[in-house]
Amino acid sequence: MKYKNIVMALIATIGVLAVVKFSTVLANPNIKDVKIESTKGKNEGIFSEKDGMWQPGMSKKSEFFIENSSNKDIVIEKFTFNKSFLKNYKNNKDIFESDKEYDAFMNNSFIEISYKGEELYSGSFKDAFKEKKVDLLEQIKVKAGEKKVFDITISLSKDMNNNAKALKKEFILGIIYEYAEESKLTENKSNYKNIALGSYDIFLELVNENMLTKPLKEEV
Repeated sequence: MKYKNIVMALIATIGVLAVVKFSTVLANPNIKDVKIESTKGKNEGIFSEKDGMWQPGMSKKSEFFIENSSNKDIVIEKFTFNKSFLKNYKNNKDIFESDKEYDAFMNNSFIEISYKGEELYSGSFKDAFKEKKVDLLEQIKVKAGEKKVFDITISLSKDMNNNAKALKKEFILGIIYEYAEESKLTENKSNYKNIALGSYDIFLELVNENMLTKPLKEEV
């Protein structure tokens, strides 16, 4: 049988108060051998308020690792983007595709994931969540007992306007992988999906356009 596996990490988007906490939670107690975690530590965030304010044109990079604690090599095939929501975190209002805030944020926010300087995926938030499952530009093997570190960069377009201010977005970033010894099998298409979950929190509030030249530490 060919096994298809999914590992997921919950990410919430970008922000002025980029407060992020990450923890690994196993959705399936039988699957404990592959995990995603921040390089800053299990209880630390990929981004935090120490990163300062976000504003249009800004880009920030951080790291996470994928660890394979099983006795089999795995091949990472896809990233997944699922179970997302976008809301105004000041009034807790949900933002939908028909709202002007949605396009202002989703069309002007970008995510890139790379390994050792080689881009694995790059696209807008809108494209990522439309596709939900995206192929890596290059499949990555993680050997049994190995841990590999990946870069994740989130960028805001300089064209982003204040329709996107005070927004919070949560979504699940995951990987789909196969065991290397099974990845060449094509005759059996039945899949068994294993899921591990983690969480990040990042918040976005844009500074007003006439404040962009002021120091990042100043709040609007």
